[in-house]
Amino acid sequence: KVVGGPLAHESVGFECEDCDDAAWAPATVPGNWQLHGFTAPQYTNIRYPVFWPPRVQPLSGGSTGPLNGLFRGLLGGLLGGGSSWAGGLSDDAAGNPTGLYRRYFRVPPAWRAAGLGRNQRRAVLVLKGASSCAEVWVNGVWVGCSKDSFLDAEFDVTDALLPPHSGPDAGPGGRGGGGEEPGQLLAIKVPQWGDGSYLEDQDQWWLSGLHRSVELHCLPARAFLYDLAVGAAIEWTHLASFKSSGAGPLGGGGE
Repeated sequence: KVVGGPLAHESVGFECEDCDDAAWAPATVPGNWQLHGFTAPQYTNIRYPVFWPPRVQPLSGGSTGPLNGLFRGLLGGLLGGGSSWAGGLSDDAAGNPTGLYRRYFRVPPAWRAAGLGRNQRRAVLVLKGASSCAEVWVNGVWVGCSKDSFLDAEFDVTDALLPPHSGPDAGPGGRGGGGEEPGQLLAIKVPQWGDGSYLEDQDQWWLSGLHRSVELHCLPARAFLYDLAVGAAIEWTHLASFKSSGAGPLGGGGE
């Protein structure tokens, strides 16, 4: 469902079990909602497609300048953990359409048998691409946010997963019973614009939504790479050797 803004009243509680989504239209993922009948594609050249100057919310009654908005967006993601997050920008009913996604999934029983949730395996949700930013809940539990449209965003959702039901009661929404794996509710909010949009702006078509796949992985609890950085240094002796070898511009002769 696409609503007027990230803080629109239709988005309040959409991540909860009792949200009535019966009238919502099916969403294509991966996909851009402009290509499926929700709002229109937008192309920009030299002007920002989003409001300028940024309409930001102050942290606590202070300045409302762009930097304050960036800090507010960051702190809101880290500390807010709830429905007040708006990608660092003030909510705008007409200027920041926001996609609301809901889906139930089940954890494969083999994952439980391999030690998921028993400090042996962990469940990691991966958003391969969400434009412009995303906020994620699992079973009503806020698990994080991401502000880069074209990089993977990973969330450890192990602690937010419901355990297998041990009794006959299927629970709310017919989530399963008698030892069956319950349905796990995934909810994702994707505003069209966030404070990161000012950094990502270039000559392009602006298309929104979960434009790459959404994946769930079962990984070892203690064996993974984290915050890997790769750097490169210039070997000036090699550069000098290259210059003296007679190399020149394409289409021209060497020295």
